Amino acid sequence: MSTVIPVESFPRVVRSELMELDCASGTPDGVLTRAELERHIDRLHDKYDRLTSRGEVSPTLSIDIRDCERILEDMIAQGAEGVDYLPQAIRDADLPANLKLRAVEVLAIDGKGTTDTITRTLLSKAKRRLTGSGRTIGTLRGQADGLKEIDLLSKALGLN
Repeated sequence: MSTVIPVESFPRVVRSELMELDCASGTPDGVLTRAELERHIDRLHDKYDRLTSRGEVSPTLSIDIRDCERILEDMIAQGAEGVDYLPQAIRDADLPANLKLRAVEVLAIDGKGTTDTITRTLLSKAKRRLTGSGRTIGTLRGQADGLKEIDLLSKALGLN
């Protein structure tokens, strides 16, 4: 990817908005790309068109479209192909892709994505979520991998 700019360069953008949009793209990696955002805007417009064709009105959807288009305008104005929304401490840790994915997951644990700090408490919640799910062999392997990644993330951030 060419130009990726940190979220702090975008005064009108909220970190949690970018995280939510990146998660909706299917691959929350800590960077919302212009292409991901454009696809999301297209989906929102399609949904809006379907609703209005049935005579329905959705003020919330109109606001979502406006907000996403505002973010896209900011990206274009700054020549950014992507916005790195991860907190500075995580960017500074220079994590591999799998740990960035895990960091996004941990940051979103509160369901709002409003925190910009990974704490021991959030890491503990993440571990509890992993160990609280199903019992199949595949799930257990996934749990083991997830727990290992959380431990690696903790170590990388100096939280162990």
